[in-house]
Amino acid sequence: MTNWPHPEGVHGNKRKGRRAFPRRSDLTSAVSFEAPDKTNGQTRRRWTAGTLLAALLVVLLVARGWLPRHWLHPQPAPLSARVHVPGTDVPYPRSPSAPPDPFDAHAMAAPPSVERSFSTLVPYLVQGAGGDRQKARAIFTWIASRVAYDIDGMRRGICEQHPQEVLAGRVTDCVGFARLFVRMAVAAGLKAEIVDGCYKALEGRHLGRPAAGIPAAYGLWYTHHVWNAVRIDGHWSLVDCCFGSHRRKAGGQVTGDSSPVMDHFLPDPSLFIYTHLPYQVRWQLLAKPVRPTDHPLLPILWSPFFDSGLQLEHGQHALIPCGSHLDLRVIAPDDVDVTGLIAPMDKIDSLTRLDSKRAGDRVVLSGDLPGRGRYLLYLYAAHGVQADEEVAAEFLVVSKPPAVRPSR
Repeated sequence: MTNWPHPEGVHGNKRKGRRAFPRRSDLTSAVSFEAPDKTNGQTRRRWTAGTLLAALLVVLLVARGWLPRHWLHPQPAPLSARVHVPGTDVPYPRSPSAPPDPFDAHAMAAPPSVERSFSTLVPYLVQGAGGDRQKARAIFTWIASRVAYDIDGMRRGICEQHPQEVLAGRVTDCVGFARLFVRMAVAAGLKAEIVDGCYKALEGRHLGRPAAGIPAAYGLWYTHHVWNAVRIDGHWSLVDCCFGSHRRKAGGQVTGDSSPVMDHFLPDPSLFIYTHLPYQVRWQLLAKPVRPTDHPLLPILWSPFFDSGLQLEHGQHALIPCGSHLDLRVIAPDDVDVTGLIAPMDKIDSLTRLDSKRAGDRVVLSGDLPGRGRYLLYLYAAHGVQADEEVAAEFLVVSKPPAVRPSR
């Protein structure tokens, strides 16, 4: 899947007598994990013998402690009790900056003579590794620096996914990335799995096929995606080689920096959940898993948001309802510059900079919107004047100015 950062939301000032956020039913009715009936496009629930057996199996698994107990209680708690950072009691945990591993240079310097087959490449990569973590990191580094995401193939609907062919051609989609990692990890003596799921993007900022049974809702789009779980020193961790690669093939040309995005190697599961939603709840690797029906309400936040120590002052929701004026309030450390750019959903290249005012660690990004409609809002963060700005979050703004009544 594409390596676009992602967003989320805060909201403007709450007006008396009006909801600051859309009703939960508005979102959960539009975003569902039920597969549609292909005969007429409508979802139908049929209580068959198989359905009853499946229900009994869920009850048994919950009773044995193999599934979270909330599977038996589909109705969520009140909104204020539900929406929080999964697995943590602080608003947004700051992502620790992982120090560079000297072993990365070894993986990056793999000579072409060993890259022709797994029998020579994998032994080279893990030679001298200090344990499972370094083995997995060397494999991740090589894949993310050598293999490109095949945008041309995605547009044609044909991508090479077999590990041997990916090794030879060096282009693939997310499935090919995941299969390649498993093939190399197993050869290195590691346990690895493919995690099937989806990632959340904004409409118009996604590439790939929609996740099964999850239609676009209010501009939120769930795209099918796969990544990996790898067992490191007896514990499962997550890896996304596809998002870890800067390289892209489009128009017949491979472009992009060869340096891997290390944020997607063994990320903190409580941060990873903001963008990646596995179909099997166990691969969330969270003590308090997020229900699929709750996930659309979570912000889409990316590593620069956490690395910069940012927080959203008015909540953690995906949508920002407002009138003709937008105020986005962000808490940012003194050494972090925050910028906001906004554009109409149908003109995402026509970005306009929001006004920015800072008072201590509070930053207010504001601007007037030209009319009713949906807008994409990008939040950028940079450490210091000379630092490069990175997309920390994206928001979906829904503007509904009050109707003007004619004077009598």
